[in-house]
Amino acid sequence: MTAEKSHLRRATGKQSPIVYWQLGHLSQERYDVADRPMEGRMDPFFFVTKTKNFIPHEYPCRTEFKKSFSGQRPQPTTEFEPVRWWLPFASPRVDLSGFWFRPTRIGCWARTFLDARSAGPARLRLPTCGGAILFVNGREQGFMAPYERNLEAQQLFEVELTAGLNEIRIYFDDLAERDARFYFQLDYVHGPEVETAVPVPIAADAADGLEAILEGMRFDRTAYLGEDVTILFPVPLPVALSCHVEIEGDFMSSERFDYDFALEEGSTKLALGTSADMPADFRHFRITFKTGELSLGRTLGVEICHPQRQGQAPAALKDRVAEALEEVAAHSEPDTVCAFARLALGQGGEETEAMISAMLPVIEDCHDCADFVLVPLLFAYTRWGDLLSQGVRDRIEQAVLDYRYWMDEPGNDVQWYFSENHALLFHTASYLGGQLFPDAVFIRSGRTGAEQMKVGEERVRAWLDHFERWEMAEWNSVPYFPIDLKGLTALAACAPDETIRARANASIVRLMEIVARSAHHGMLTGSQGRSYEHTLRPAARSNCRPSPGCSGAAAGTAGASTLCRSLPFASAITACVFQKHLPKSPRTSRTTPRNGPFPKARTVSPRSITTRRVTPRLAPSPIIAPAPGVIRRRCCICASATGRKRRSGSIIPAKPSSSVTAGRASGAAAGRCRVCTNIAIWRSSILPFTRVSRISPMPGSRSKPSTTRWLTATWRSPAPAMGLRY
Repeated sequence: MTAEKSHLRRATGKQSPIVYWQLGHLSQERYDVADRPMEGRMDPFFFVTKTKNFIPHEYPCRTEFKKSFSGQRPQPTTEFEPVRWWLPFASPRVDLSGFWFRPTRIGCWARTFLDARSAGPARLRLPTCGGAILFVNGREQGFMAPYERNLEAQQLFEVELTAGLNEIRIYFDDLAERDARFYFQLDYVHGPEVETAVPVPIAADAADGLEAILEGMRFDRTAYLGEDVTILFPVPLPVALSCHVEIEGDFMSSERFDYDFALEEGSTKLALGTSADMPADFRHFRITFKTGELSLGRTLGVEICHPQRQGQAPAALKDRVAEALEEVAAHSEPDTVCAFARLALGQGGEETEAMISAMLPVIEDCHDCADFVLVPLLFAYTRWGDLLSQGVRDRIEQAVLDYRYWMDEPGNDVQWYFSENHALLFHTASYLGGQLFPDAVFIRSGRTGAEQMKVGEERVRAWLDHFERWEMAEWNSVPYFPIDLKGLTALAACAPDETIRARANASIVRLMEIVARSAHHGMLTGSQGRSYEHTLRPAARSNCRPSPGCSGAAAGTAGASTLCRSLPFASAITACVFQKHLPKSPRTSRTTPRNGPFPKARTVSPRSITTRRVTPRLAPSPIIAPAPGVIRRRCCICASATGRKRRSGSIIPAKPSSSVTAGRASGAAAGRCRVCTNIAIWRSSILPFTRVSRISPMPGSRSKPSTTRWLTATWRSPAPAMGLRY
């Protein structure tokens, strides 16, 4: 790197994070250990644990990694060489969190400078989830290496600063197992007066201008329905530069589109072209500005839809099925769902087989989420395997026989066995895979196909027992209901047992009923047990008709749909079940903040929302409280009333009333609503849901009890002994 010309300077107070950095290359190295089985069970409530993002289950790779490296000094794999600059955009951390489908050892260097007015001792606090080494002015100050998966630890360091520039370097690393919280935060606790000074190879005022543009740029629309995609800059570009844009879907997406642009000094927008040529979905736009050796970037997200392709819905069911299959076959990502639709339409051949061949390594290598890929493939192979060449059929058979179907089979992967949706797909795959190859030996379990099918059948029945009794901990989940439908539709179509087919069909109907009861003009408005940024961000529309990458249950397809949420309901997620309590007046029932969808104040981070890179911070909307008087607690689906009077300033939780048939479950009173048959839970809840627990003034508000209030939500605590043991 050539000599830096200037520094980007920012004030840094005591008890404040140091947020401007230079970053090196992210090193990534696969980390494999000997195959071994795991102990554990399905754990529907892992996502509502007290310690956020921490799970009690430990993969064998983590056990071996901790045995070898916990408490030991991290070993950097490369020397520091700055390749990009980290701008905070209001985040206190350097956050490189992401998703790795196999166990991967990752590491990265970071550097910044503190310009001290005088020499003296200083205290720094370093929180991170993995290991880290701290250097000040080239001298190692210490390290930390607890290496607990996704569990933050922190350490204090006493350092000596000299007057003038002090170089701060950090090397941080970890073992990435699927979703990895890979970040660090360095807090300046106390010491001499300092400011952060990051070297930049351009004039400091130009660097300031680029930061302002990246922080303030925005799409010219909240969603695109075929219009040109344009990103608007808040101020003109201070320098000419090159711009690289990567367009990707969510972490499961296999598609990526790259664009390069040359922007002139004074440019006020970035025109990316027509959205009609871009694939539909919620898309992440990773935008990188480069001028000389300076590289700055930011990621924005927006939804792209092609509603013009969706005409009037055909009247006949068979025609709606054909429409759904044709849409997926023509416009979905090239994966096993697209191949499924093509085979269902009789479209075999090289293009379809290329899609399958491209996805088989995911199954062969037991990537996390390979079960999402495998079940549609088994469904298609069972129904239309004769449309495939013998070579592809042989490779599919070998992949099925080599796959790991549950944690009690030996392996060294990081597949997620613990949630409801994954458990269903693993057991469905074991059941249907064993049916396909009854005499072959399944490598990891050592069972014959007939034996594997028997084990899968028992586990499918146990999963259906769980669902029929308790339904879903991942209730109303936009991303996970479609995954459940992958398994249920495959069972309904391909299960050899008539009872399982009937139960799977009944479960499909029940999920569709829940979706219908949670929808308003096609928009899903209810609370969700689990969700993500791309299912909560603004959407042009959300309906249950098939869209690219989506195939309806009525069609018998196994595709994963994206039922998007509108911004008002995303920002009011903690209170959306209680919308019927709000006054009808447009003035008092407004749910969108008047100062825009994401006000800077009053932000919270919903505990169940995760993204590919970082956890977003969504802004709840102000809601007008109902007037003092009578308010009734209602069923979380149909809002049939049960409850008692509310005193001014508080809501009294309702007791079971005559509209609920009370039962007992793990120490909790439970029953079904007589109106909609939805399970209602009181006290300790098997089906946790968000409820309003109290009304309190909005943060920073001086309003009196009778004016605008803030709805605060709490989680119902789950009952013990929920998991299914196998």
